Amino acid sequence: MDTPDRPKQQQEETDERPPEEVMAMSEDFRRHYTDQSFQEKVRTVFVQAGKKMIEGALSLYAMLRDPSVPDWAKAVILGALGYFVLPADVIPDILPGLGYSDDLGLITGAITAVGRFMTDEHRAWARTQTDRLFEKHPPRAEG
Repeated sequence: MDTPDRPKQQQEETDERPPEEVMAMSEDFRRHYTDQSFQEKVRTVFVQAGKKMIEGALSLYAMLRDPSVPDWAKAVILGALGYFVLPADVIPDILPGLGYSDDLGLITGAITAVGRFMTDEHRAWARTQTDRLFEKHPPRAEG
């Protein structure tokens, strides 16, 4: 998997931070995160997880690697991605139809919390990587 180019534009940091509960939860999950564990998880579950979730996770990953994104936002991102790579979820990933709903909820919540720092470059990189994954390994038709 390619890694995102770091945007050259610097963005202004804001003092608006997410609630303390979000930061505490983030701390618990981010210790499970590594670049390697994230990339491996994406490669192994992307078909089951679906394009929307993978593109969201990759957008967060691109933001994580961007030096212009504030540290508090990266803490939120690490929390969401740490939960995503965590082997034991609140809702086990193997449950058909439900398995990734908790992961999607956390990724969506993280994007909502730090979305003002997401650039068009982050989105474009994530979309390109997601499209490449699904082109290389298209979902099999069930039947």
